[in-house]
Amino acid sequence: WNSAAVRDIPEWARPLLTFALSLSRYVSARDENVVAAIRNAGFCGDSPIVPSVLFDIPQLIAARTAGAPRPEAIQKLLPTGNANGGYVVVQDHDLVRPMLATLEHTLAQRGITSVLLSLFDVTMGGETPACPSVPASDPASTAALIGHSAGVVALDESLVTTALAYGLPVLLPAGPRDLAGLFAADEVMTGAPDDPVPSAFLDRLGTYVLCARARNATSILDVH
Repeated sequence: WNSAAVRDIPEWARPLLTFALSLSRYVSARDENVVAAIRNAGFCGDSPIVPSVLFDIPQLIAARTAGAPRPEAIQKLLPTGNANGGYVVVQDHDLVRPMLATLEHTLAQRGITSVLLSLFDVTMGGETPACPSVPASDPASTAALIGHSAGVVALDESLVTTALAYGLPVLLPAGPRDLAGLFAADEVMTGAPDDPVPSAFLDRLGTYVLCARARNATSILDVH
């Protein structure tokens, strides 16, 4: 179990999880909250903290910042003629859709396309967005899609972490979200549906700056 990120373990699952962990030769946790969760579930073994292995993904899948050309798989994912230039990956989520119209309009003024990424095969409420949409495929293609983008708007922890690993700007919708407390203000930006898209996010689009968390995680993972 490498850098496990189990959270909010239901009562019924605790004995099963503890049993599975007890049979494992190695268990590392994503952060202190994960350690506390598995301790509360009943696990008593060693559980060193190791950052998300997603912070190492740029070493496996090169991004535009490394001079890598856009992979053919990404070219096929992106709708023809709509996202040949810069694009922002937007997670298709019911907390993101209320800000989608403002986001699309603002990005279009800068010549940037919004590309919806659907992580799950579900029908979201509201009108069907006009912007291009791509389904989540294999993890490598999803990472490459992010790595060659100008920025990311998402709530999923793995998408946000991957964006930070590539040094991309990240925008989180304001309001209730699972990521509350997981990322610091200097790592991600927040925006409300009725507010303009934060200028700090727009100014950073297309730039690549690793935050302190990403730099620290990479160093720890190298040693690990």
